[in-house]
Amino acid sequence: MNNLWPRLFCAAIAAAVIGCGDFPGLAVRGASAPGEAPKENRVQQLHRELIQADHPRRFVVAHRGDWRDFPENSVAAFQSCIEMGIEMVELDVQRTKDGELIVMHDTTVDRTTTGHGSVSELTLAEIRALHLRNGYSHETPFAVPTLREVLVATKGRILLNLDKSYPFFRQTVALLEETGTLESALMKGDRPVQQVLAENGDIFGKVAYMPVIDFREADAARIAEDWLTQARPCAMEIVYQEWTPAVAALFAECNARHVRIWVNLLWPELAGGMSDDLALSDPDSIYGVLLGRSVSMFQTDRPKVLQDYLRHPGNKARVGPR
Repeated sequence: MNNLWPRLFCAAIAAAVIGCGDFPGLAVRGASAPGEAPKENRVQQLHRELIQADHPRRFVVAHRGDWRDFPENSVAAFQSCIEMGIEMVELDVQRTKDGELIVMHDTTVDRTTTGHGSVSELTLAEIRALHLRNGYSHETPFAVPTLREVLVATKGRILLNLDKSYPFFRQTVALLEETGTLESALMKGDRPVQQVLAENGDIFGKVAYMPVIDFREADAARIAEDWLTQARPCAMEIVYQEWTPAVAALFAECNARHVRIWVNLLWPELAGGMSDDLALSDPDSIYGVLLGRSVSMFQTDRPKVLQDYLRHPGNKARVGPR
C-alpha cells in the first residue's frame, strides 16, 4: 500500500480554505490587514484567469485526479494534484437512491469499489460502507466521497471540472452556493445551448459552464456556432477523431472570440490521433503542436509529465495566436 495515503487522506479531509466567491467573475477576496490590497486565494486567481480567455495561463486538468497513485475520484487523488500544483481536476458526479450527490465515474459501483449495484439504486449509507479499489482492482482504505466532501476538502485550492453533473444542474449549483465554492467549479455538458438555457437559464450565469462539442456527431459545427453566438462560454471542449478543416475552423473561431479550447489527451480518438502516451516519446509532436493551435486546457492522465513540459521556459514561445 502507498504509505502516503493516510497522510493525504487526512490532509484532504481537513483542508477547507475560506474565501471563495459567490458569483463567477466577481471575486470575493480573503481578509487583508487594514490598508493592504485584498488578496486572492488560489482558486480565485485561477477562476479569474479561466474566464479571462486571453490570459496566458495554460490549465493542466487531471482526469479523475491522480489515479495512478490513488483510487480515481478519491479525495486523496485530488489532494495529490493539489500538492503537485495542478490547476484543475476533472471528476464525475452521480446521484444515489436517496438523492445525495457522490463522486464516481460509473453508474454502478462494481468496477471502482468492493460492492455491486447501480448508484441510483443504492443509498448513501450503503455506498459509504464500501471501499474504493485502486487501478489494479485492489481494495484500499478509502471511501467513496460525496460531492460536498470534495468541495470542502478542495475549497480555495484547486479548480474542479464537474463532469456528468448536467442532469443534476440545479442541485449541484445549490450545493456550490451552500459551500461557497461557485468559483471552484467548471460545469459542462453536451446539450445544445437552446436546451441548456431553456432548462437552467435563470441560474446559468451563476457558475462557469463549458459546452462539449463532439465532431463524431453530424451537427457538431452547428451546435458550436450556436454556443458561440448565443451564450459565449469561457471555454469549449472539442472532441475530434481527425484534424479536419471543420475542426480547424472551430479552433480559429474560438480564438477569434477569446474562448478557451479544451482538448482531451486520454485516447487518440479524442484529439485527432494525439494522446498522453504518444507524448512520452515525442512531446513536441503532441503538446507542442497543440500549443501552436492555441489550446490552453489539456485534460490528461499524466498531469506531472504535462505540467513539466508546459513549465519549461523553451516551450512558452510555442503558444499560438489568441
